[in-house]
Amino acid sequence: MHFGTLQHTSLQIIADTFNLAFSDYVIPMHFTEVQLIEKLTRDGIHLEHSVGAFDGDKLVGFILQGLGPWEGALTAYNGGTGVIPDYRGQKLTQQLYAYSIPQLKAAGVKQCLLEVVTRNLVALKTYKAIGFNIARTLESYKGELNMKAFPSLPTGFIYREVIDLDWELAESFWDCKPSWGYNFAAIQRIRQFTQLAGIYYKNNLVGYGAIHENTNRMAQFAIAPAYRRQGLGLHLFQKLAAGKTVPLSVINVDEKSESTLNFLEDIGLTAFLQQYEMTLAI
Repeated sequence: MHFGTLQHTSLQIIADTFNLAFSDYVIPMHFTEVQLIEKLTRDGIHLEHSVGAFDGDKLVGFILQGLGPWEGALTAYNGGTGVIPDYRGQKLTQQLYAYSIPQLKAAGVKQCLLEVVTRNLVALKTYKAIGFNIARTLESYKGELNMKAFPSLPTGFIYREVIDLDWELAESFWDCKPSWGYNFAAIQRIRQFTQLAGIYYKNNLVGYGAIHENTNRMAQFAIAPAYRRQGLGLHLFQKLAAGKTVPLSVINVDEKSESTLNFLEDIGLTAFLQQYEMTLAI
């Protein structure tokens, strides 16, 4: 067994290994090479900072990692850890991090970040043993919108799709910070696959939403506090989700944002996944 980066490993091999590693996961996942490229792009994954465990030439385990700022520090985000079934029980995740961390430190990284499904007790135990700590709990929702009422916008409000937004203003609408894969940088990385719209009052932005068109996944949405409870959020969701053929989903909402969770339930979505966001200072 030896360890190395993935910069010289083909995307097809990474996709095949990913799919085998996640075939019996708590939420099974499967990516084509094209879908994997979109995920890697969205998460800002760098194969030169991603690491693999190899048995001879065979990739048997991996950590997909991307570098970027998070909470004021250069951070290595874990966009996926996997070990294929026949090689589990050998503490490969711990060994992969032991191999990777010195390289990350040399690149100036100050912390590692990941998300793990709360009911994946084996992975949670592994990450805690490595030294990760829980930073917050994230909830995910999916389903069909309650279409009994499509609210018209109140007088003076306008919905329109846009090319870009005043992101600093948009951030001022937040009740909670998006997770790594749905922050502003992630939206910009796959902007060509993202539909962006705003709600304006007297030509001023008062709400916005960004949805991944291929997956019908709402990356971000927010209404300015002073303009809530007027049906703007539901209107935004219904316009952005219109015509999509797969259920709508909203991933990784901070559980402390009760108003957001209540809104998602009120419009017909159901909680289906809970994750811990975890960090490790290095």
